[in-house]
Amino acid sequence: DEDGKRLTEITLYIEGIGQGTTSGLIKVEFSPTGDTNPEGGTIWMPDEVKVTTVKIDADVDSDNDGKITDADDPIEELSPGMLVNLNDSGAIIDKKDMRPMILRKLVPSGLTGWEVYLTQTGGKGKVRIFRDNKARTVVQPTDNLANELKSSDLKMLVEGVAIGEVELHAEYKYTKNPAVTVKDMVRMSSISVDLDIWNGGSDLDNGEAKGAEGDMVKEKDEEKIGAYLLVNWDDDDGDGKIKSDGSGFESLPVPDLEKKNSEE
Repeated sequence: DEDGKRLTEITLYIEGIGQGTTSGLIKVEFSPTGDTNPEGGTIWMPDEVKVTTVKIDADVDSDNDGKITDADDPIEELSPGMLVNLNDSGAIIDKKDMRPMILRKLVPSGLTGWEVYLTQTGGKGKVRIFRDNKARTVVQPTDNLANELKSSDLKMLVEGVAIGEVELHAEYKYTKNPAVTVKDMVRMSSISVDLDIWNGGSDLDNGEAKGAEGDMVKEKDEEKIGAYLLVNWDDDDGDGKIKSDGSGFESLPVPDLEKKNSEE
């Protein structure tokens, strides 16, 4: 060591680098000072250990450009991460309101004694994850995904269930030694944009006279049914003035559905 004392052991640390994985031997050779081979040259005493680098990789659209590419990797842990729509339709599973996520197949293949889990931290319960298949089964934190990742990527869909930011961890655990864990983390934020619409012709003050909702279209009907609007082609009543407080019409317009009095 630095004081000139002979060390009995040296602790070294190894990390996997690059995009690939490998399995091979690390060789260490030791030569006592002054020991020489009778035939000439230094005497070396080698030892070898086998090392396998493993990889787990979760990918999302971190830059929110509509696709998952290598450009997302450098920023996948940064806030706000992938923006996920809040599910405002209750139990209805609608793929167009979800964002894709991919958990890459395990590398190298053929390893045994490993388990894979997806867990949420720093905002647990903010998102829900589905397998992107016909059944749309939910990926639970207790689901061991190792078998699903043996030969192919696992494609998933993510929806928001509560507003906020969440860290999603993919954990690759070695069952024979729980301390050996390989992780990858991606960040995402559940957001909401809510557009409300009211039926027109009977509640033109947008609910002020009928309470907070008035004739507002229910959330479940906004896309399939929508709002009913009466047509006033040319302001027949001649009184289409806005009240001084800007809250609505002074009186209900009279619709002219047949355009009898409209000017061409």
